[in-house]
Amino acid sequence: LTEAEHLAQIGQLAASLAHEIKNPLAGISGAIQVIRDAMDRKDAHRPILDEVLRQVARLDGTVKDLLVYARPKPPRFRKCQLDTLLARALPILREQPEMQRVRFEHVNSQPLPAIDADENQLEQLLTNLLLNAAHASPDNGLVRLTTMAFPDGVRLTVEDRGHGMDEEVRRRAIEPFFTTKACGTGLGLPICRKIVETHGGEISIQSEVGRGTVVQVDLPCQAPTPRGPADDDPRSSR
Repeated sequence: LTEAEHLAQIGQLAASLAHEIKNPLAGISGAIQVIRDAMDRKDAHRPILDEVLRQVARLDGTVKDLLVYARPKPPRFRKCQLDTLLARALPILREQPEMQRVRFEHVNSQPLPAIDADENQLEQLLTNLLLNAAHASPDNGLVRLTTMAFPDGVRLTVEDRGHGMDEEVRRRAIEPFFTTKACGTGLGLPICRKIVETHGGEISIQSEVGRGTVVQVDLPCQAPTPRGPADDDPRSSR
């Protein structure tokens, strides 16, 4: 309970900081773009401004992660055709720079059932898992997404053959703000966990140093039943 309270306080602080940072970042980005676009295309300083814009975009991504984790939106459940979502989302994901440097494979041997889900959150889940796998992979390494149906839902498995994690890192991988990346926020997998849990599903991680990582997500076909105040009161079961 104490840990949960501390995480809630950190989340509130992160959300406040993110709101304070977001507007100035947008102003900085806009000003730099105006200056860059007014320059001659052969100006020696133009690449410097391009790099500034890349760094601003990276900071903006960090701020968005903080906001998503600290103040997540409740899912808007609708019938979601996963085959249609994947057909739309995967070609866009493949254009990401990190995905361009690896070999991507999608294995789907059967049509997937419709599930109750928030499509935007499922796209974010896929994006986070696949980019994580790509980040962990060497150049030309294999990243595989396997999708399959089971009696009451669907299973998404993301596999890479990257550097893998030892048991301590694997155990802490879903902790908020824990990361081994030099430029990471440690929020990618915690956001995935929140999305999966609010959809009534389960997420698990298997990893071995030097052999890679497998993340498995099981999602039910039916949306979870909303919990009322009595469900959160331990006295209600007495």
